[in-house]
Amino acid sequence: MTYRTEKSVGLTRRTVITAAATGIIASALPWSARAQASGDRKILTVFFSRTGNTSELARMVNAKVGGDLVRLQTVDPYPQEYRVTADQAKREQEEGFRPALANRIEGIEDYDTVFLGYPIWWASVAMPVFTFLETYDLSNKTIIPFCSHEGSRFGRSVSDIQTRAPGTRILEGFETRGASDGSIRTSGEEPEIASWLTTIGFPG
Repeated sequence: MTYRTEKSVGLTRRTVITAAATGIIASALPWSARAQASGDRKILTVFFSRTGNTSELARMVNAKVGGDLVRLQTVDPYPQEYRVTADQAKREQEEGFRPALANRIEGIEDYDTVFLGYPIWWASVAMPVFTFLETYDLSNKTIIPFCSHEGSRFGRSVSDIQTRAPGTRILEGFETRGASDGSIRTSGEEPEIASWLTTIGFPG
């Protein structure tokens, strides 16, 4: 199993959001992964990242909680240019389009906790995350969202996850500001992540 490291990017500002009990139906992913226990919990950290903001955030989360780390990759990559990607994402959202994912996770039923990372696109999760949520049955699992954004915080992403995830428990999430071009804005997010994880019952 290999993990493609993206350019590290800084993440600023952290806000916690509390969500009620809910559920998820998830989707296609990169690598075949098997659960690894962190304490008595079998944890999967799955994320989509275009510029690298969410990738770096996912790396820090996974380093704290352990388990498996999986990056969502689309069959057809998004354009490099930000504005072109933003326009494409808006069309996809308006048309209900779900981009195909390149890889798949085997044995997703083995996990009981899923950390779900994504950039905010048009006030919700990035389109590939919708594909994920609508592909796998994650009912009876705990979902913990985290995201990068340019000022919109969680937007409506948590409620959109809830709608597509009946039967899943959603815990407090973590949001932080990232740069659209993948550049470093600031450092020092790891203590904030550690504090957040402690708040929701994970060793930080």
